[in-house]
Amino acid sequence: MFQFIYASSAADSLSAADLEVLLRKSREKHKRIGVTGMLLHRAGRFVQGLEGEQQVVQLLAAQIAADSRHRGFAVLCEGEVERRDFPDWPMGYRDLSAPEHPRVTAHPSILEEAFGGTVAQDRRKLVRAILMAFRTD
Repeated sequence: MFQFIYASSAADSLSAADLEVLLRKSREKHKRIGVTGMLLHRAGRFVQGLEGEQQVVQLLAAQIAADSRHRGFAVLCEGEVERRDFPDWPMGYRDLSAPEHPRVTAHPSILEEAFGGTVAQDRRKLVRAILMAFRTD
């Protein structure tokens, strides 16, 4: 099983309706290609974890990186994992726009780094743990 976690920003502002369409289409595609994961969103910035067969995930990540709707695409971590962190979620989603969100207040500095795409090498495994923490919201 391969996992790929990245950060990016929306090239243009996204309305709630735009985001719903993006989520619906992505979930349909992920189901079709066997990819699961989690998407965190805050103020036009994204952190997403993708997992599945390595070749499939890397191709999807390359497509996302090349998509003109993204800018500032930054790989936060990637590599083999023992099992899926999000086995039942073609794409879990959490909107972290509310500053009082309990998971945001628990991890403010690493989330700022992650959303900014600037996570230090020694803190990258924390990003995976934080993504997993949002499974239970």
